[in-house]
Amino acid sequence: MPFEELALRHPRLAAQELSKNYRLFYTRKPLLASAKSKPVAASVFLKKTNLTFMKKGNSIVRRPSLRPRSLADVLRNPVNLDFFKRFLKAYNAHGALLFYQEVEKLRSVSKPRVLQARIVSIVDKFFSRHSDVEGSLQCDASIVSQIPKMRRVPLDVLFMAQELVVKSLEARWFQQYQDTFPPCSSTVSDTCDRAAVLKSKLVRAPLPPSEKRVWSIFSRYIKTVCRFRSAMKDTPTRSEFEHYLRHNFRDFSEILTVLPGQSDAAAHSGGTELVSAHDAAGEGDPSHLRRRVVNNKLIAAGFLVNDLSFCLETERFRSLADAGAVMASVGMYGESDQAVLQSKADMIIRLFLRSEIAPRLRINISEVQREAVLQSFSQGKVDRGLFHSVFVTVFPNLVFCWKKFCSQKKATMSSAQYR
Repeated sequence: MPFEELALRHPRLAAQELSKNYRLFYTRKPLLASAKSKPVAASVFLKKTNLTFMKKGNSIVRRPSLRPRSLADVLRNPVNLDFFKRFLKAYNAHGALLFYQEVEKLRSVSKPRVLQARIVSIVDKFFSRHSDVEGSLQCDASIVSQIPKMRRVPLDVLFMAQELVVKSLEARWFQQYQDTFPPCSSTVSDTCDRAAVLKSKLVRAPLPPSEKRVWSIFSRYIKTVCRFRSAMKDTPTRSEFEHYLRHNFRDFSEILTVLPGQSDAAAHSGGTELVSAHDAAGEGDPSHLRRRVVNNKLIAAGFLVNDLSFCLETERFRSLADAGAVMASVGMYGESDQAVLQSKADMIIRLFLRSEIAPRLRINISEVQREAVLQSFSQGKVDRGLFHSVFVTVFPNLVFCWKKFCSQKKATMSSAQYR
């Protein structure tokens, strides 16, 4: 009896016969029977995703044409952030970005009850015990797998998890997102290429007199900075330079005085703080608060040694952060590494920005810069750029003093030879 007629008259027997035939086929050709359908490449879904235009409300938004240099640039740009979320959605990896955005909203919540309710909501949404937490957040750090087991999740733990998720997201997906941008030939992204272009500009000839003078000054400054950074690695040279900053401040600084008949408005014109002749000379003013003009800036001369120590410590902090980024790119960055980075930042803050010894600010920066760094640290934004604005303010003064130190040392050696 044909199978079609058997199925019409006796459906149960037809099903049993079909099962026997399939079992016989499976035993003879198991590879063909168990073969799975070929998975669809993720690039196929990406091609169907529009990463050039996006409709928001009644308007069409175009993605910025400038290729982002880091994930931080994407997170700071709302338009780029929306396109990055669409890109991650094509790979079903947008849960990590949603988690980052939800935790970021906690930084603006001030009421304790509302904050605790938001934390519970985030934990229930992203850290359910019956879901693949590591897969949805694109992060395999141990703290991510431990959060679902906690009875109460502190805010600091969520901030740490957010930092680890962002690092993992950047290591896994940011390079692919950069590849969706058209290659820009005018933008030099590689360090070696930048160095080659800079070298070609410095040695290029002929140049107009004005441009030649600018590049000459620029090249001399770069050489001075390189010599200074190299010399600070030598302990005797650094000790000698610190002694020069402490005891020879009159060689590289000037006194800025207020004339007796000068008005207060004239004294504070130009945005420079002026002091009286009595205070500027250091009479009645503690040594660590002696105000002098260095590199056209009024600073505390006694804090220059602190400025030097701060710059060296921030360079070590940046190296530690860069090492963490490399480790995150290969999936080896964990909460212990993040804790080491945070402890290093906390040490720098306690030594120079929030000291236990009065005055609490121990380097030559403004209170506004100090508060900006403290606020970023309290919000958990601990990365290589945490102390960048402060470093840029302090470092030029040290280079200026270093040039004076080298000139004096050279003059001393020359006079000793003539004797």
